[in-house]
Amino acid sequence: MQDIPYLRDETKQILATMGEMETNLTEKRRLITVNETLIEALDMQETAIKMDEEQPLRAHIQHAYRPYVKQTLRFSGLAEIWAGVSIGLMMIAVVVLFLFARQFLLVGLSGMLLVLLTIEASFRRCLWALVRGIAIALAIAAFLICYISFSGSLRGQS
Repeated sequence: MQDIPYLRDETKQILATMGEMETNLTEKRRLITVNETLIEALDMQETAIKMDEEQPLRAHIQHAYRPYVKQTLRFSGLAEIWAGVSIGLMMIAVVVLFLFARQFLLVGLSGMLLVLLTIEASFRRCLWALVRGIAIALAIAAFLICYISFSGSLRGQS
């Protein structure tokens, strides 16, 4: 039908209808799968209730959110003051850097970000994770520099 000129419009309509029907079928299959899973979970819950087993209220949670409490912070009062002051200091430093040292904008911003991250990590007692992440990033950068320089020197020889 696609090769016959006077049936091309009908073929396009049929293909469009088939595409819509395929989308609807896929959605219905997904809904059936979700509903079957829900029914299985409800059946398991029903048997647990019939067997008089008590389930913990948080049994469904896989990764519970636990905010930092004041005891886990090293200096909670200082951390609260730093949280209020750090954004203002960062904004002032960016403006000063932009006005007086535009040529060092990238270096200055990365330095300020590094200082801010270091202070935050020390308050949260995860300075080791920051050091590890920086070491990995520097190792990747060194690898890329070596790769680019060696691949460039190999191209020059041939």
